[in-house]
Amino acid sequence: MTTLDETPKDAARRLTASAIRKGFQPQALHTYTGQDGITLHWRIRLKHPDTGDKWIRPMKLNGEGYTLGEPDYPEGKPLYRLHDLVTRPDDMVVVCEGEWCADALAKTGLLATTSGAADSAGKADWRPLAGRTVMIWADNDEAGRRYAEAVADVLRALGCTVRLIDVSALNLPPKGDVVDWLAASADVTAADIAALPITDHPEPPTSGATGAGDIEASTRTNPTTGGESESLFDAVARLSLLHSLEYEQVREPEAQRLGVRVGVLDKEVSIARRTRQEDGGKAAMFPTVVPWPDPVAGAALLNDLLATIQRFIVCERETAITASLWCTFTWLVDSAQVAPLAVITAPEKRCGKTQMLNLIGRLSRRPLVASNISPAAVFRVMEAHGPTLLLDEADSFLKENEELRGVINSGHTRQSAYVIRTVGDDHEPRQFSTWGAKAISGIGHLAETIMDRAVILELRRKLPSESVQRLRHAEPGLFDRLASKLARYAEDAGPALNAHDPTFQKH
Repeated sequence: MTTLDETPKDAARRLTASAIRKGFQPQALHTYTGQDGITLHWRIRLKHPDTGDKWIRPMKLNGEGYTLGEPDYPEGKPLYRLHDLVTRPDDMVVVCEGEWCADALAKTGLLATTSGAADSAGKADWRPLAGRTVMIWADNDEAGRRYAEAVADVLRALGCTVRLIDVSALNLPPKGDVVDWLAASADVTAADIAALPITDHPEPPTSGATGAGDIEASTRTNPTTGGESESLFDAVARLSLLHSLEYEQVREPEAQRLGVRVGVLDKEVSIARRTRQEDGGKAAMFPTVVPWPDPVAGAALLNDLLATIQRFIVCERETAITASLWCTFTWLVDSAQVAPLAVITAPEKRCGKTQMLNLIGRLSRRPLVASNISPAAVFRVMEAHGPTLLLDEADSFLKENEELRGVINSGHTRQSAYVIRTVGDDHEPRQFSTWGAKAISGIGHLAETIMDRAVILELRRKLPSESVQRLRHAEPGLFDRLASKLARYAEDAGPALNAHDPTFQKH
């Protein structure tokens, strides 16, 4: 068996064979995903039953198979359970140290995440938490307190409401963590954890320093204000306001003054610039699309979309035309009164349903992919972000879920696109919007209530005489160009569509 044939669990066992021979035992294989739920890498966790020592390593998949190490993340390492963070945008988040603790908290119903080990705070991309309410649960040791302080400073700079659990009040053993507290507490609920005692800051460390790459919450003399002190995060904010040429002139002396590596400072300044520009300081869940500079002819644009779909998807011409029109509709949804579902279906596997869904995602406004989703996540994410929701493998989770079908069906017309749910401790009724574009991919015939509200994009197996290209082989900029033209067309045509009252003829 080659390494390319392995499952992740098999690969993890192979890569940890030497540690297992030394007495370490497997505890978990943690999966890191992107916002769309697609796996990015894993972390292997082993523990020695006699010594209590831990063996934790990252694992990635490359062209040769599975190997130890993390992929290169230029924007910073993704947070653990990132897909959950995206699909539950209104929930409080608990940040803890390590994936083992985050998984334990998730079992109580809480939304939990981590950047990994105690020295990982400065290496992660925290922007998905921008503007949210976050509770930080430190391990009961110096490294844990430093981690909590570093995370708190990053999140406050992102506009978060930050609460730190008072670990000293939890009667934990030295180095005790979330898992230890849960094991000693019976029938813990999410409400119990939310009610834990809070402190403004963990006790400051008495010695030691932050890990390499972390930006420590301390102060330095600010040369631009005549000696006044500024925090490192204030310095980053100040430097992010400079023109790129001005920053280039001062980056090295500023890094030396602040006591950080130049590369770390560059990364933090870049993140601060993007955070300030994106959506009023909130993390960008969706690609930024700049409208095409010149007016776009609708007919020519639709022909481009049609040719692109037929280039990558095996389907009848009528299906490609319908898909082109539906992708255009997602950019004009604010001018529409009816939002037809797009149902991608096929009689069997390997007909290109996922490829079609991915292509639609590249051509749609504010795409958000989910391979599984709860009813609450649907109406919360639709209300909060107004995405084009792309549901893959729907036949595996939608058929038996009447509540989810009801929420999806409710978004068919703008007038009725609402659900009512109770929220908060007082169970106050609240109305949530379900309006927006939604595409669903699955095998076979979905529920009649879904099909009645849908345009059907039926696919089939490729014939021996047919050939299509893979999406990953598309030339750079193809989909960016089409999305830019769609944005410009919607910008110009939207007002006219708002005033248009079409006349329908019976045939």
